[in-house]
Order: sequence, then structure tokens, then C-alpha cells
Amino acid sequence: MIRELSIQNFKSLENVKIELGKINVLVGPNGSGKTAIIESLLLIRNLVSKILGMSPFGLWWGYDNVVFNRDLGRNIVIEINSDEFYYLLEVHRERFVKEILRMKDLTLERSEDKVVINNEEYKGLNEEYSVLNLVNAARLPRDKVMVLNSVYNFLTGIMVLRVDPYEAISPIHASEITAIDIKGRGMVKVLHNLYSEGNLPGYIHEFLKEEGYSISFKLSDEGNIILYVNDHGVTVPPPSVPSGLIKMLTIMTALALKPKILAIDEAENSLHLKYIERLLDVFDYFSNDTQIILSTHSPAVIDLVKPSDLVLISKEGLSTKVRRVNKKDKELKEFLVKNGITLSDAYFYGVI
Repeated sequence: MIRELSIQNFKSLENVKIELGKINVLVGPNGSGKTAIIESLLLIRNLVSKILGMSPFGLWWGYDNVVFNRDLGRNIVIEINSDEFYYLLEVHRERFVKEILRMKDLTLERSEDKVVINNEEYKGLNEEYSVLNLVNAARLPRDKVMVLNSVYNFLTGIMVLRVDPYEAISPIHASEITAIDIKGRGMVKVLHNLYSEGNLPGYIHEFLKEEGYSISFKLSDEGNIILYVNDHGVTVPPPSVPSGLIKMLTIMTALALKPKILAIDEAENSLHLKYIERLLDVFDYFSNDTQIILSTHSPAVIDLVKPSDLVLISKEGLSTKVRRVNKKDKELKEFLVKNGITLSDAYFYGVI
């Protein structure tokens, strides 16, 4: 689990440090930097897992569109303090300037094309790639490779969602990789595999049953997997499936992949209060295995979580500011009851 995330010079995050728990709800006005925090996790995944010919900044149309204040003289720096390791990366455009990794029995420091691992120096690294992405090519001892690969798998396993219902339920070819992208595309194949192998998670089955739904799949002549929903006895084709149901299935299916971190931008969009409550219950159930980070504008979401789960986001000038609720959960709840207000009231009226 990530205990602390620090970001410098990415979008509005000039210098931000965030303490994280098992469930983290980013709350703030439009343009305050909530999405930037979510996207910083996507950036670190893209940087560490960079593929030949693919820019880690492609989603944003280039480095100049994400560096703070469009100041090309600045480097983007991201630090992660987790239960297992400390990791820092510093990049300028497509080039790795610095990497630091500290964990039990291993220390790594990278400066441009050189890296020192436990006092042993290796030279000639490609500066466009993370050292974590080059371990197999660097002819390192097997024990070091295994340790570095564990960090690589953690960082590249971060899952970020900004669900687009149309993309999420789109038919997908059976030959495509089994994964879910940021828009939710790929959910159909992952859900199909779980269903056909008899491994559909109980929390998905119970949700569908309680709502009067069931699901089935067909393989088209072109080899595309198509998801159909049965709504109280009526078969509903993909274009007519409710967007809230698609979003619930996408997020629940993503959890079935057991990512270490699941970050969801604007989690409440398209969801009725009943679905939001259900989703938060599922998050709580998974919180020992999957760390949840989500952004919201919804008072309903704020009122359904613990005060200590809230991360309050604001903006001063061009820079995002982050803080936690100062009062302890018990003390704040007593205050809310005494004054007859909800947690969301306390937030929107500036009480917390």
C-alpha cells in the first residue's frame, strides 16, 4: 500500500504531498487538481512501463502540456513511499534524469545513464526508459532482477479508470489482451473469461441478481465477444444497457483483477445513490488487498465515507493544495450530530 505520494510539476501539482490510507476520497471544486492526482498515477505507470515508439505523455499530447505552468525548464518528480519500498523518479521530457529505489536489502540510485545498485555501478542505460524496465537487459544478478521486477509489477499494475460506458461495453476481439484500459474498454473480455470459467465473483453475481439482471455472451463471426444483459426476462443489446449498470460492472470487474491500486476519476458519474452505496461497500470489502483512490463532487459520496477517508483539494493561484480533515472521526461525528449537519454540509460550508 502507498503510504505517501509526492508530486512536483505535473499539471497543477507544483509541490504536493498526500498521505494515503486504504480508501481515499479526493474532494474539491472543478479545476482544483483532483484529476491531476489520479493522472499522476497513470503517468508513473506509463513512464515505468514505456514501450518502444510510445510516448508516456501521449495521453496529454506531449510533455509541454503537463509540466507545471508549461515551464519546460522544470522536471516532473514523483515519489512513492509504500509498505515495501521508497521510489522516486525524475524526468525531463522523455528522459529519465534520476531514479532512487530503497527497500530491504537493496538500494538503487540512477543518474541519467548510470545506475548504482548496492554499491555496484552499471553504465550505458537508455535514458528514455526506467531502470525497472531495463533490468533484464542490464545483465544483473538474478536475485536483484527478481526484487526489481516486484517493484515494476507493483507500479505497472496500478489501474486507473475514467469509465466511458460506450467504450466499456463495446464488443472486443477475443485475441485482444485481457486488460481494462482507462475508459473501461476490455471489461467485456475480462468479465467473459470470469463467467465462462465459472469464476464470476460472488459480489458481481449478487449485485446482478438483486437488480433483476443476468448476463450472457456471444462470439460474433468476426471473433468479437459481445455482452448481453437480461433485464427481468428481456434481452438487452449493448447499445441499450444502462450506463450506470455498465459503470458498476466495469469497476466491479476491475476489482476482480485484484490490482494493488485502483484509482477512479469521478466515480459517482452515472450512478444512483443505491449504486454508490453498493460500490463503497465493495471497496471496503476489498480494501485490505486493493488501495482505493477516487475523486468526487458528490455530497452523497462524502456522507457515506469516514471523515478520515477524505482528502480535501483546493487551489491557490496555479497550484493545488492538499489537506486531510483535522479532527478525528469520533470527535467530528459528535460535532456533526450536535450541530445537526452532515459531513458534506461541513465540507461545503468550510467547517472542516
